[in-house]
Amino acid sequence: MQLQLCQPPMLDCPQRRFLDTRGEGVFQIGFERDIDVAAAEGAALGLRELMRGQRANGTGFVYFDTLDEAGVVLMTRQTAPTGSPPASAPRR
Repeated sequence: MQLQLCQPPMLDCPQRRFLDTRGEGVFQIGFERDIDVAAAEGAALGLRELMRGQRANGTGFVYFDTLDEAGVVLMTRQTAPTGSPPASAPRR
């Protein structure tokens, strides 16, 4: 699990618009998933991509415009390069 706290810049961006219109709160909920698969599944569900960034190795993110319907933006990120096995969880 990862928790990020952010203060958006005073520029027009999705995070700033969220804060200005809704106040403090959860902007996004994210999942680890292959970006291309997630984008295709989102499109099949009728979700519009809000933002997307992807590196040559396949890592990156895609945000879906779900704020009005879900109250949060759904995000998928891929941290392992395409074709590499997922990292195992650390043992305690």
